[in-house]
Amino acid sequence: MLAWDDLRLFLAIARAGSLTAAAAQVGVNQSTMSRRLAALEESVGQVLVERVPGGPGGHGVYVCTPAGERMVRAVERIEGEVHAMMRDLGLGPVGLEGAVRLSAPEALASHFLAPRLPALRAEHPGLAIELVTDERPSLGRRDADLGLTLGLPTEPDLFVRKLGEVVFAAYAAKSYVAEHGWPEAGEAGPGLGGHAAIGYTDDQADLPEAAWFNRLAKGARPVLRTSAILSQFEAVRAGVGIAALPCYLADPAGSLVRLTDPAQGPRREIWLGVHRDLRHAPRLRAVIEFLSGMVRRERNLLGGA
Repeated sequence: MLAWDDLRLFLAIARAGSLTAAAAQVGVNQSTMSRRLAALEESVGQVLVERVPGGPGGHGVYVCTPAGERMVRAVERIEGEVHAMMRDLGLGPVGLEGAVRLSAPEALASHFLAPRLPALRAEHPGLAIELVTDERPSLGRRDADLGLTLGLPTEPDLFVRKLGEVVFAAYAAKSYVAEHGWPEAGEAGPGLGGHAAIGYTDDQADLPEAAWFNRLAKGARPVLRTSAILSQFEAVRAGVGIAALPCYLADPAGSLVRLTDPAQGPRREIWLGVHRDLRHAPRLRAVIEFLSGMVRRERNLLGGA
């Protein structure tokens, strides 16, 4: 029969990727962790984690085998039930511990999520957020526990939730407008004709913001094309030209001005995805609810209101 303490230690190893880090989290020494892991693997008759090269100092990291991944999902469901039972019995709040790997597009991660993570840490100090930048993470392969995407995720076996929307507008630096004048921006009429345009690469032409800006900038002089929204942002701030930027990124930069009405600009839906088997894990539920509330509270910033 499997003991809950052994399952809890295995879960700590799977989340931390290190015997040393997992041992520190649960308050036992590394040799005990190694011995208990070996005993658990012997009990189930399968290897649950493997050590692969990499990690701090090149000492290697522990990653789950396919059997270990199935075990993680099962144990996290049990963990959720245990925490729910303790709450129902009035045994007090259960502290959440462990790492949560959260993936998001680079600009959203750097300029929107990261500055707001202290509020999550204040609420759940035992959680460690691993923030990775990826447009389309594979949650099935556990590239991340949770993924924020601009568009509905299409990967199978996901639980998804729409959190809100990101709205785009055309922006220029105040210094650019002072030197080149205020363009008559609009999809009808002269638009940005004669002005310097900072656009997207050809492989991004199907993005709503790229298609919209290409129409707006018809007749403009292309001066830069880049696939990185942060590169566009920095180029606009430097006065290189005009670009379509998300309002949450451009509005807080006091040196930029809007050239178009966000109400008429393109918008992208923010979706949250998590593997269906993991959505009830307490630490993931806590981050899901935090992200949902954060996007709801910041809807004016995201929408350019």
